[in-house]
Parts: sequence; C-alpha cells; structure tokens
Amino acid sequence: MKNKIFLTAAASLLALSLSTGASAALIDGSLAYSTLTGGSAWSFDHGANTITVGTGEVDFVSGDLAGSIALGDTIAALPTFTYDVFVPSVNIWNLGGFSFDLDSVTSYMEFPADTGLYLTGMGTVSSAGFTDTSMGWTISGNQFTFAAATVPEPSVIALFGLGLLGLGLARRKIRS
Repeated sequence: MKNKIFLTAAASLLALSLSTGASAALIDGSLAYSTLTGGSAWSFDHGANTITVGTGEVDFVSGDLAGSIALGDTIAALPTFTYDVFVPSVNIWNLGGFSFDLDSVTSYMEFPADTGLYLTGMGTVSSAGFTDTSMGWTISGNQFTFAAATVPEPSVIALFGLGLLGLGLARRKIRS
C-alpha cells in the first residue's frame, strides 16, 4: 500500500512538472540589421551618452523571428536614446509583430579618437502568443544584433528532477 502511495505521489510530481511548461512559449531566435547606405545614418554623442539609429535593413533572422520577419525588411529609424545603464528605453524596434525594449546597457567601449562605439546589454522582446523573453543585444559599427535563447526555468527542472527521483526510488523499493 505504501509503495502505491509513493508511486502515485512521484507520478503526480512528474505530471505537474511537465504541465507547468505548457504556458506560452518563450521567443527563440536572432535578428541582425544594419543601417541603410544612402539613408539616414547612425550617430552617437559620447558626452551625452546618446545614440541615434537611422533606418535599417534586416541582414539575418532565425528562429521564431523568421516566421514573420524576412531578409531585407526595413526597420524604421529609432528615436535618439541614452545608453546610460540606468535609463531603460522602450520600443527600440517593432517588426513583424515583434517589439524590443532596451532594459540595460551592460558594457560599452569607445574606440580611439571617437571613431566608433561598441555597446552590449539586455532587453525584452515581445509578441502576441509568446511569453516576454530576455534578449541580448550588441551594437558595433553600423551592425545591430539581437539574440534570444530559451532557457528552461529552474522550477520546472527541479520539479521534473524530483519526479524522476521519486519514480526511481519507488522502482527500487518495489524491487527489494
């Protein structure tokens, strides 16, 4: 009788751990674009920590983003934003039903003689039918790269592990 109760509890934990991942999926994919030549270019002001990004064209797209964004799609010019760590900027780009909000700038480097800028950070990509997902981003030269990768939540992994452990212990107990 005790074995059946233990086995039922272990199976319930396993089922619960598998069902918690059934909500809307995280966004998985990458997007890279560069400013269009002949269009409005991008510029930066080191003194004010601001950047202005001109109209861009998608150079690379993958994953969930590729379902509604194509190579060559145009991304509208962005309003000037501050790349200060403490000033998040909303609505950096919207394309194919996806939108990106800048959450942080984790590092930046100025090239010698104020000739270039390299920025990295994190943001949030959103779309209907998906869970808002953290996305890393990089700006280097006139190239802008955004990448999101789904990472399982620790609670789901822990529950799944407990369920498997319970099943293993129940099987071991039944054998002995």
